[in-house]
Amino acid sequence: MIEERSSDQAQKSDEQSPPVIGQSKASECAASPLPVPAENTPSLPNNGRPAYNSEKTDNYAKEALQEFSAGVSEDSSMKPYEKRMFWMTVVGIAVGILTAVFFCSQLLEMRTQTALIVQQSQIENAGASHRTAETFRQLNIAQKQAQAAQDSLATIREQMRLDQRAWVGLVHTETMGGKQSEDRSTFSYDYVRVSFRNSGKTPALNVSVQRIMTGGKAGIMIGGKPEKIPDFDEEVMATERFHQQMTAELIRENPKDAEQIRKARRGVSPTGVLSALSPAGRAIAPTAELVFDWHALGPGSLRDSKTGVPTTTYLLGKVTYNDIFPGTKRHTTKFCLMWHETGFIMCPGGGNWMD
Repeated sequence: MIEERSSDQAQKSDEQSPPVIGQSKASECAASPLPVPAENTPSLPNNGRPAYNSEKTDNYAKEALQEFSAGVSEDSSMKPYEKRMFWMTVVGIAVGILTAVFFCSQLLEMRTQTALIVQQSQIENAGASHRTAETFRQLNIAQKQAQAAQDSLATIREQMRLDQRAWVGLVHTETMGGKQSEDRSTFSYDYVRVSFRNSGKTPALNVSVQRIMTGGKAGIMIGGKPEKIPDFDEEVMATERFHQQMTAELIRENPKDAEQIRKARRGVSPTGVLSALSPAGRAIAPTAELVFDWHALGPGSLRDSKTGVPTTTYLLGKVTYNDIFPGTKRHTTKFCLMWHETGFIMCPGGGNWMD
């Protein structure tokens, strides 16, 4: 039994074993041994081997190729599940390739769209920057135009105020009872009548007038050119300083009477200063005049007391007033009179200085 099964198995294994490529022809070639030459046999071409037969060799190659193709055909048969796995693999690879192609195309499209968005954003930003700059430029121009309009309006308003405001000045002076000594060293008068007129188109409000008389100014002669016409404010300050120095000197000479000297000097207007000649509160209508009579404080000197050099005596004054426009400062007119022979006349230059 054992031998029969072994022989059957051997037969099946022979049937199932694949044929070896070129086995039959190789066996034939191995079965026909090459002839061995004898010692004294003359040498044959190609060492006694038969010459190369190309036709026979080609036939052997064709037969071997046919047997190989038959073996491959028999061995290439696959089972059904292997075929399914093969086709599933092929389909998976194809799907993977298609997916990769799809994602690559999507990536390229996304890059293209992103580049377009960035480019459009840059264009919009540039346009926005240009529009913003243009807006600021137009706003700057508008602001300048508005400022120019405001300046023009302010100029027109100022010109209108200058045209419509009050203008007060000294227009006439007359000395009553004026005379001077024969040697022209002294002069005297009863009073001086002065007239102030509002030459503007609106009333002058809160009019106030101050005056001061100064003497001892050398080098100022009628018909000649004065070196400098004295200023009211400067003369008031100089007179106040002189008043303070005189008070201090009297106190040093009479220390026991210091308090009485101070009280006495407080009630004295320094050297002819009349600070309340016309208290603020009066008004002058357009083209109207305000007239004052300034009485003499005593005789005046026309020569320096130490050198005897001829001097000029001045009557200086200042008018302050408001116009009708709110928010404007008080206006000022300074005037100057000087003694000549028998009375006061206008100083050179017109005698009026208006702000």
